[in-house]
Amino acid sequence: MINEVRLTEKKHAAFDIPHRTVKFNPAPATPAVPKLTWQSSLGYPNSLKQMIVWEKNMRAGRTLNDPQDKTFDDFILGDLMVTRGRTVDIGDLTTFAGLTGDYYPLHIDEEFGKSTRFGTRIAHGPLTFAIAVGLVGMSGFYGNAIVALLEIKSLRALKPVLPGDTVKVHAEVVELSAGSNPKYGTLHVNYSVRNQKEEEVMTFLQIMLARCQTPKGTGNE
Repeated sequence: MINEVRLTEKKHAAFDIPHRTVKFNPAPATPAVPKLTWQSSLGYPNSLKQMIVWEKNMRAGRTLNDPQDKTFDDFILGDLMVTRGRTVDIGDLTTFAGLTGDYYPLHIDEEFGKSTRFGTRIAHGPLTFAIAVGLVGMSGFYGNAIVALLEIKSLRALKPVLPGDTVKVHAEVVELSAGSNPKYGTLHVNYSVRNQKEEEVMTFLQIMLARCQTPKGTGNE
């Protein structure tokens, strides 16, 4: 479509300049934006509007609980938790000695420690054990599944833990046993405590009672 515009110009002193007609083509129409579509079967939005809503929902904050809700049924034979490291220092030795009353000089007397085969003070064996239990507990590996500690088996102190050593734990599920009570199962976890050189300093088997998922229809959900 052609539009016409009449422009009136002032007369020049010597000439009469008639009206003139300027013709122009209107600006072309904006091309339609193609519709964005996705496969709705994959759970994605199938329109631009839905995409905006979907993206906002994806950015929404989540609620994470500590401890995580877990039961005996969530564990699989061979599950392995490798914890973070934890450096043992002199303060840990003296604090543990004060807590337990174990002031044996090998742990609190540096001069005495120098005269031993270790050449310095070493951590209490039960301190290394307690740190290992704490590292796995702090990892969230068990969540809130554990209801009782049943037994510690085969605890072995393989190498001394010196002040300045960093220990971590490899905790592996080695046995899962269903008990006579359907509400609980028995979880067997092998602990391998290692220093910064990946040397095993302590091993033990921890056996715990874990709650099972309540079967639906029992009236106890």
